[in-house]
Amino acid sequence: MSIRAMHPSEERLRRALADLAIDPATRPNPRRDGASSPTAGPAFRAKFVSFVRVFWVGRPSDSAVSGRSIELRPTTKGSSLEGVGLSVSRHPGAWAFIARLSGRVHDMRRRDGKRGRFLLAPHRLEPAVVRWGSENDWCVPASQWKVPSYDGEEDVLRYMVFDSEEEAAAEWDASRDALDNDEGGVQREDSVAATPKLRRRLAHWFLGGAGQVTNSDAEIEVLNLYVAHHYPDLDGVWWDERLDPQALSAPRGVILPHALPRWHVVGESDLSEFDRDG
Repeated sequence: MSIRAMHPSEERLRRALADLAIDPATRPNPRRDGASSPTAGPAFRAKFVSFVRVFWVGRPSDSAVSGRSIELRPTTKGSSLEGVGLSVSRHPGAWAFIARLSGRVHDMRRRDGKRGRFLLAPHRLEPAVVRWGSENDWCVPASQWKVPSYDGEEDVLRYMVFDSEEEAAAEWDASRDALDNDEGGVQREDSVAATPKLRRRLAHWFLGGAGQVTNSDAEIEVLNLYVAHHYPDLDGVWWDERLDPQALSAPRGVILPHALPRWHVVGESDLSEFDRDG
């Protein structure tokens, strides 16, 4: 065994990564993460992030709080922005405003004292994820259409996503006059559509969905399933969006069902104690 002194620049790098909540041990490792063989693991260079704690906003009726544990239960909601799992964030005030959440703020930490580790969700679903989802009958390749829309009440530009090109075109015709120019318009993107197998899974957890699953819903849940399969040691997925509550944007994550027993509640606070702006 050899011992190597750490150069001051390396120490500064580690401290900087700690401040950013990036775990040096979970930076991409081709041997661990990037094998191209379907039996050896994912075929894209995944990135990761880790946190000492995250926050869940909810009521005991949403998920069962037993002592300091949380048991995931089916919800009467129609869908979730994070798929099946416990929705968490680092900015509970902002995320509660965006997702229209109510209840207490629960301080969540891992039981073993380690940092929670999450895969950073890519901006677009990786081909490897689509391929794996298709091979396992969770999804089929599809398209979706994005349309810019001006929100006059909040004075921000938002984007609406449609599974139908006709619906997207109709929305664009109705909203284009509110925009300064015609840049953007209807934009097609690659996506996935849910199979009956995935619809049954989501219908079990989201009782109010009435079997309706958008392509965006399918993208999120297929990524979650992919992570649970290829990275069982991870706790979930993290969407590192910018913190801008007025534009309905904030970083947030999901603790996946298989990882939830690793976590417990170490404290609770009233939601009013957290600033809506983060």
